[in-house]
Amino acid sequence: LRLGRGARLFAFCDAGLLQAPTEAGAWSAPAGFGAGLRAPTRIGQVGLSYGLARGESPARGLIHGVMTGGF
Repeated sequence: LRLGRGARLFAFCDAGLLQAPTEAGAWSAPAGFGAGLRAPTRIGQVGLSYGLARGESPARGLIHGVMTGGF
């Protein structure tokens, strides 16, 4: 969702397939989801995202910040 002047609000889903080395043949499919915001600033693109693993409480979510710039 574009918010104007290059800012964006987005949602995401992340999934994988994992085989546990200690349990013979045990497979799991961890998944997560979240939302974030990216916006341009004078120093470059700044972003903040919040992600949560499936089955976790919101207090166990992770916040990820990013800053990119070019010259």
